[in-house]
Amino acid sequence: MRKRFAVSLVVGFILVAAAGFLAWRNLSGTIAPNAPLAAGQRARPGSGGPPGGPGGPSGPPPADGQAAGARNGRSQSHPVKTDTAQIGTLQTYVKLTGEVSAATTVNVFPEVVGKVDQINVNVGTRVDAQTVVVTVDPSRPGTRYESNPVRSPIAGTVTDILVKRGQTVTTATPMLTVATVGDLELVVRVPERYASAVSRAAVGKVHFDAPGDRTFEARVKRFQPVIDPVSRSKEVVFGIPYGTAGIEPGMFASVELVTQRIPDAVIVPFETIVQEADSNYVFTAENGRAVKRSVEVGLLSGEMIQIRSGLKGGESVVTSGQGFLESGSPITVVGETAGRVQPAQARQ
Repeated sequence: MRKRFAVSLVVGFILVAAAGFLAWRNLSGTIAPNAPLAAGQRARPGSGGPPGGPGGPSGPPPADGQAAGARNGRSQSHPVKTDTAQIGTLQTYVKLTGEVSAATTVNVFPEVVGKVDQINVNVGTRVDAQTVVVTVDPSRPGTRYESNPVRSPIAGTVTDILVKRGQTVTTATPMLTVATVGDLELVVRVPERYASAVSRAAVGKVHFDAPGDRTFEARVKRFQPVIDPVSRSKEVVFGIPYGTAGIEPGMFASVELVTQRIPDAVIVPFETIVQEADSNYVFTAENGRAVKRSVEVGLLSGEMIQIRSGLKGGESVVTSGQGFLESGSPITVVGETAGRVQPAQARQ
């Protein structure tokens, strides 16, 4: 009996030892870090890294981006927006106000002294040259004379009647006004600082609010050769094209007079420019990288600016995100506004 009990005790001890050994093998692993894998054997997740670190026992797995960056040796790419440098005409203008008048306006005077006998027209009546518009009776007490006809010197439209029937007039009394309303002009006064921009070739963009919100171009017809010493301005007359319906003498219009015009200019958005001290730069997008270029800027026109040197038309320039760039930085274009750049006009 005693011998049987001893054998059972030894067997139990062996079983307990074997179970402990198997548990130890499962917790610590049986494969050395650099040992080759046996056929059909796979490494467990977490092997190959330091304990507690990425990829190691009890540590998080390595991030895909970190692993990729480590493998490729590349720095982070910067998202940017780009535009295309354009070739166009850049111009500035000054905005003025003018009044419409007839190209030819005359006052009609009588040739004799007397009383207005008959008025044959109304305001708005169209008359031909030599049409009798008024008659004047030169008779005096005790004498009787035939009425004297007063004729219009030009063909046009009666725009104002200045006398009444029975009124006594002299040869210096204007009786009515006749104007050629089909031939209209726009008279503006250009301040002295912009007077040098006025020439026969100057073009103004005319805008009327009254007759259907209309806009058209008009050329300079004539202008004063000298500056008015009182108003310090120069009178400039623009011709209004024939057939411009709804425009009448006395109407007001706004005029945008071009003061400077630069053809074939390299144009980019103003936000493209990076200013450092006394220098100006742009970043161009070339083969996925930003290239820093020193440029010379010219005329600023609205939201656009002229590049005099350092950039050519058709090149892709960074318009947003350049604050984080250095020359050679990798970039990713997330937005293109190609075609947004247009020849611009800047108001002064």
